[in-house]
Amino acid sequence: LMGARPALAERVGRHHLAAGEAAAAFVPLLWAARQRKSRCQFREAASLLQDAEQGLRTLHLPESDPRHGQLAVQQMTLGRLLSRLDEAHQQGEAVVEAARRFDWPWLPDALRALEMIVRHRGELTRAEALFEEALERYTVVGDDARRALALKSLADVVMQRGDLVRAEALFERGRRISEHIGDPVNATHCLQGLG
Repeated sequence: LMGARPALAERVGRHHLAAGEAAAAFVPLLWAARQRKSRCQFREAASLLQDAEQGLRTLHLPESDPRHGQLAVQQMTLGRLLSRLDEAHQQGEAVVEAARRFDWPWLPDALRALEMIVRHRGELTRAEALFEEALERYTVVGDDARRALALKSLADVVMQRGDLVRAEALFERGRRISEHIGDPVNATHCLQGLG
């Protein structure tokens, strides 16, 4: 489904949900919601996330199940995009705390999502700290693609805070990693930051 259009993933996910196969519905619904968000189709994304949440409730999963957090990260990201910053911030803090408590592997993604929210709220010091933690965790697991994205975003925050020398070094590190892994889009974004 990863190469499929969101509409196909939606149909598959909703078909599973209607058939009472909530566990099988979760991944396609979440993926389709992510794709809809990336296309600014927020109403459709919200509907898909509601369906995924409904499915999770029927599974009666323990609090520690990482699917709760995966859904919450998508919900808080949508909340940020819809300028519901207080709601998204509250949800983000809870998700990051749960991800730490249950040692969920996608904690760095939750940290980055929360960083974007606190940055929009003007909390640049906190945003920088969250990105540094996410960057450290991406480095530990060897996720160079996300590490390069985090370096670029951290450089943006550092530049906003006025530390141009450090921002330049971060943009350059992000550019080098992006070029090494073959990500011309992030490499270009880093070059723009260097400009």
